[in-house]
Amino acid sequence: MRTYVSYKWIDDPIEGLRAPWRKNYYFNVNLSADALIDHASRRWNYGALNDNFVPGDVEIINRNQPVVSREDFFVWKYNKSGLISVKSAYWLASSLKTSNRLRDVICLPSINPIKEKVWALHTSPKLKVFLWKMLSEALPVAELIKARGLKVDDLCQICGFVEESINHLMFDCTYARQIWALSGIPNPENGFHQSSIYVNFNYLLELKKLRWGFTDLRSLWPWIMWTIWKTRNALLFEGTRFSPLEVFNKAKQDEEEWSLAQVVDKDFQQAGIEIRVKNKKKWVSPPGEWLMCNFAFDWCKVRSLMGAAWVLRNGRGVVVCHGRRAFSAITSKDQAKLQVVLWTVESMRSMRFDKVVFAGEMEDLFGAVNRPQAWPSFLFQVGEIESEARGIEDVRWQVITKDQNGGATFIAQSVTNQNRMQSYVARSHPIWLSGFFASERCGL
Repeated sequence: MRTYVSYKWIDDPIEGLRAPWRKNYYFNVNLSADALIDHASRRWNYGALNDNFVPGDVEIINRNQPVVSREDFFVWKYNKSGLISVKSAYWLASSLKTSNRLRDVICLPSINPIKEKVWALHTSPKLKVFLWKMLSEALPVAELIKARGLKVDDLCQICGFVEESINHLMFDCTYARQIWALSGIPNPENGFHQSSIYVNFNYLLELKKLRWGFTDLRSLWPWIMWTIWKTRNALLFEGTRFSPLEVFNKAKQDEEEWSLAQVVDKDFQQAGIEIRVKNKKKWVSPPGEWLMCNFAFDWCKVRSLMGAAWVLRNGRGVVVCHGRRAFSAITSKDQAKLQVVLWTVESMRSMRFDKVVFAGEMEDLFGAVNRPQAWPSFLFQVGEIESEARGIEDVRWQVITKDQNGGATFIAQSVTNQNRMQSYVARSHPIWLSGFFASERCGL
């Protein structure tokens, strides 16, 4: 399959797939993408791109280098691996279906700021979900049940005067007003709003900014609403009625018990932190006669600068040698990942090391190298890595965690954090990391 330049083959972040914009009025309509590749370097021919397309499109095209080792192929753009999955297809279908509705919703006033404040409350998670359901009109009150086409008695079952809505049940019902009066929480100047639950919620969320009474009452209001809801359900389904004073006392008791539990949890969490520190994953030695090459990078987006490092150790944890290098003009994290892998592999090959386990925090790249058919989006990177590794007898790729890659990470960060731009290869480990590597060796 041959891709012609007139096809929709570049992925514009705003417009989606489209043909690149031509720079000239007169051009070859049969020009193919293959003619824009420098086959010696296996990269795009930057001069040819600049001759034909506008600078913005040249930048987009250069983000993904061509795969010259095989015919053109399709990639699923809605998945990182490039391979279609049920999850990504379902996401695409859902987003296309709801796109028109979203445009209508965006035109309406947003209640998201109120919902964000609810999720930030210092209260029980179940209460946060309950408050979110109230704001999202997801509680089964008579008004909402009737609006969904079911025939029910829409009167409030507590007072029996007006239609039961969420706002009426929580703020406007005579029963609820008695509970709020007993709580000691000051009402708004003109009382709670009779129809807008959002106005009432906003008032309660802003209570912490007011200077009044005891501060512990400011965290009580979610528990009051939760207890009102449970009391309403007890009346409907069990026929049990509680007085306003009993409801308030129950809400206050639940809030105090939960607050006390948080104090106890802090002690357990502190103990958990100490346990997690002890259980950190440590560096694991390679098998038999193999050597392990840990590598890492630290990329500074603002300066387009990357520090890269590798550390080669034997099975006893002794550092054979290490290397560091500063790379400039690194414009993306994906470019940084590929560059550090290629440099590390080239270093091992040039020093004639065989049986090397390459270990790094590269789940996507190593997954693509081990199973290229499952990662079509990474075929260019796979081709470059395999080409660089051909001179090494035996190679393994191992994904590790950040805790297991500390030494290489520290050396790489010295470029970006301490401006150590000198690139080098040296025996053993850096003197300033002697204690770190000694402790890892003792932990084997």
